[in-house]
Amino acid sequence: MRDRRVALVWAAFVVVATVSCVLVMTRDDRLSDLHIYYGALSDLHAGRPLYEYRAANGGPFTYPPFAALVLAPITVGR
Repeated sequence: MRDRRVALVWAAFVVVATVSCVLVMTRDDRLSDLHIYYGALSDLHAGRPLYEYRAANGGPFTYPPFAALVLAPITVGR
């Protein structure tokens, strides 16, 4: 009985993850926040101020500095 519940939880997870991916990929501005984080952190690594960054869609970096600290690994190896 427990194995069946575990299988149902995994199946639900896969369905939710798949639907989420499809919804994100059909949007015109997909993952725009991620692009803002990446661009702002790249600028920060290049010595430019974090809060002066503007993405291609005009979006500024408006998140707390802690967010930049936590997401800093996305620019490693750049």
